[in-house]
Amino acid sequence: MKLNLESLKNKEAWKGFHLPDFDPAQIAENTRKKPRWLHFGAGNIFRVFPAVLCQRLIE
Repeated sequence: MKLNLESLKNKEAWKGFHLPDFDPAQIAENTRKKPRWLHFGAGNIFRVFPAVLCQRLIE
């Protein structure tokens, strides 16, 4: 099993896992059109915490 955008299209292969409720391609397109940047700068370990919040906001 590989985790990439193409493999996420096969919902049956990911049964039992939480998958994004949004279209990643649409999010990428929106970001290209109107980019916004937010930098926490605290290192990789601290990116997990705001990443969960961002995931919830997008969904």
